[in-house]
Amino acid sequence: MEAINLERLTLVSCTLSEEQEGATILVTVALTDDMGRRVEPSAAVHLTAAWGDQAPNEISNVIGNKAGDGVFDALACFEEECDDEGQDSSGCSETQIELQIHEVKDDSLELTISAQPPRDPYPPLPCGESVGGRWALGNAHVILPLTVMISIGENGKMTHSSVRKLDYGNKAGQLLVHESVAASGYGTKDTYGTVWDCGIILGAFLGTDYAIDLIKQAKDVTGSSVAVDLGSGTGVVGLSLRNATKDVGLSVVLTDIEEGLLLAQRNVIANTETDEESIKVKELFWGSGNEDCIGRLPVSVVVAADVIYDEDAVIGLAKTLNALIGAQTLCFLGFRRRTSAQVIQSFFHEIEGYGLSTKNVDASHLHEIYRAEDAHIIRLSRK
Repeated sequence: MEAINLERLTLVSCTLSEEQEGATILVTVALTDDMGRRVEPSAAVHLTAAWGDQAPNEISNVIGNKAGDGVFDALACFEEECDDEGQDSSGCSETQIELQIHEVKDDSLELTISAQPPRDPYPPLPCGESVGGRWALGNAHVILPLTVMISIGENGKMTHSSVRKLDYGNKAGQLLVHESVAASGYGTKDTYGTVWDCGIILGAFLGTDYAIDLIKQAKDVTGSSVAVDLGSGTGVVGLSLRNATKDVGLSVVLTDIEEGLLLAQRNVIANTETDEESIKVKELFWGSGNEDCIGRLPVSVVVAADVIYDEDAVIGLAKTLNALIGAQTLCFLGFRRRTSAQVIQSFFHEIEGYGLSTKNVDASHLHEIYRAEDAHIIRLSRK
């Protein structure tokens, strides 16, 4: 199966400037990976933006390209700008969308921006450059769209948030996932605020018939209906699991550190019924020994994505996995080599000490779109 390069439109800024007649909202977006790094090399993409119920052509202006200030025919250029010495400058790989509104009023609006890599035949490029490298024919790409939720209060002040709308096309269904504007990069205290690629890949996998069959078997043999999502962050994995197992009868518990619980809870509310009892959010600090706050142990299913990133954290993670995983527990970890070999070795050394073994899920079982060459799903089990 062909590997997919996952990229995304990322919100850089959103500002409101009032004028004599109405106001201007300026949204700046960049083409990045999930760590916020600008995608290279330069590339042109088809860019479509819809403002509420308005058609894309209601957008008044697209700036940040060499085609002038007019409507840019839904084609935007993300290019690397360099200084005189050929070094990357700070404002690279960005483009702007300018929205004119006739009056500033108490309102909530939604701007959805989506992009597709150029296809053969390639459209004319405003940058005057050719498409190459990662965008060559034969490379399959998925660019995650971006939705910006914009609210303008009675005082004319604007607030905004970044949202990912996911549609797996299988039993994991559709999700609307809020991201934290405070999220500042991998390995920081705000890692819980980003929808990481591995979370999407694992979430999509959980909606496959292969994964659901294994989950049903685990529930039956363990006698437990509890599934746990470790390091939930935005909750994308746990919510995907909840969608995929509605007919299985699982109770899904999303867990994270205290700072991450509010965002996870927000996304649970956004994606479930108000009186739903099949999904909960709880605080769980890895290695703390309070895993029994989840309920009877061991549980039937454990899932986690992008949790192997810090050497100190993996010690606690391994201890918590040991407490949750029984002889028949089904455990899937979404894993990407983002950190040093020492951290990865430390994790595998720790879990081996607890009598846990690992095996890669064959790529043929993964979702046909949401997968990446350097991302893996690992199954943990008792030896």
